[in-house]
Amino acid sequence: MAPLIPALQRIQHQLCASNCPYGDIFMVPNRGRSIEVPDFDDPGESRMVAQLKAATCDLCDAEGDRSAPKPQCVASCPHEAASRVTGPELLQLVTNRSGRAGESNLL
Repeated sequence: MAPLIPALQRIQHQLCASNCPYGDIFMVPNRGRSIEVPDFDDPGESRMVAQLKAATCDLCDAEGDRSAPKPQCVASCPHEAASRVTGPELLQLVTNRSGRAGESNLL
C-alpha cells in the first residue's frame, strides 16, 4: 500500500482523533520530533514544540509484515468510517460513485 504524505497523514489523524466518539484515536506529543510554530504570545517570533502523533497508530505497517489484516485505526472503528486505500483505489471509488450518482439523476 502506498504511504501517505506525512503532513496529510497528520491532518487525517487529527481529524479522526477529534471526531471519533469512542476515543480510539488520540494525539500525543512525539518528543522525538519537533516542529516550529508561531508564538502567539510574541508576534513575529516562533518556538519549537513536540509534533503530535496518533497514539493508536501502527504506521500502517510500512514494512509489510502486518500480523493484522487492517491498520489499528481502521480495525478499531466500529462504523467503518476509517479506511486505508491507495491513490488509484481512491480514484476508482470516486469514479464509480460519481458514475452511479449521474445515472440516478437520469432516472
